[in-house]
Amino acid sequence: EGRIARKELEFALSLVVGQSLQYEAGQETLFDAALKIVLVALLRNLPESFSATRHVDRSSQLLHRFRHLLETRFRERWNVAQYAGELKNGSDRLHDLCTAKLGKTPSELIRERSNYEAKILLRNSSARVSEISERLGFSDPSHFSRFFLKVNGESPRAFRLRADAVTQSGAQAIIDFADWP
Repeated sequence: EGRIARKELEFALSLVVGQSLQYEAGQETLFDAALKIVLVALLRNLPESFSATRHVDRSSQLLHRFRHLLETRFRERWNVAQYAGELKNGSDRLHDLCTAKLGKTPSELIRERSNYEAKILLRNSSARVSEISERLGFSDPSHFSRFFLKVNGESPRAFRLRADAVTQSGAQAIIDFADWP
């Protein structure tokens, strides 16, 4: 899925291989994180035919297809109508299905997925906010900062500082997120 995702996957694979060849302090943490990146990248790129949803009802299949599409396309900043169009369904049908099965609207799921990724990147990378904004498909870093502030009640910079303080204290930070794979 694009140039950035390929670079991330290549980097993660090189870390996995490199960490398996030598032992240093903190190696387990780095190996674990790199392996997770590889597995998530592979999961995101599984073909829909690989899924076990063939034995469930049509609405569950549609929901699964939406979540799979959301996972692979959230960086493109699609709106609900674009997802519904790709799924060959109406926005109202998608809204009703998500609300009934998950208790959340498609817009909320889209927002939560982007927000979850933003928090992961802010907490676990040294990338600038403008780079994170670009990775997440925002047209302008100020749009990303407004999005993040509206959803989280704090700026990306304030979140990063708070997350760093939590990490320094040794406490485990909790990130609230939607039910993903």
